[in-house]
Amino acid sequence: MAAAPCLTLQERLMIQNMLENGSSIKDIADGLGRNTATIYRELDRCPKGKYCAKQSNFNARRRKSSSPLQVIRDDIAEIKTMLEKLIRER
Repeated sequence: MAAAPCLTLQERLMIQNMLENGSSIKDIADGLGRNTATIYRELDRCPKGKYCAKQSNFNARRRKSSSPLQVIRDDIAEIKTMLEKLIRER
């Protein structure tokens, strides 16, 4: 079985939003189509009760990349894609 791709910034923002709205880990996992273990691992990397999607995304990218500047470029590209999608939907 192939490993699932890493969580995206958009998925992390959904996790943050769902946590703020009181959703359970199972509901979050089901909403994202992810395994509950993925959500637990994501939350375990953060201080208890202090999940921040943007910081988590930055940390994940930094762990995967050797260049901090590339991390920022990737985040900008992902945010740009998300904004373009929102504009098209309006």
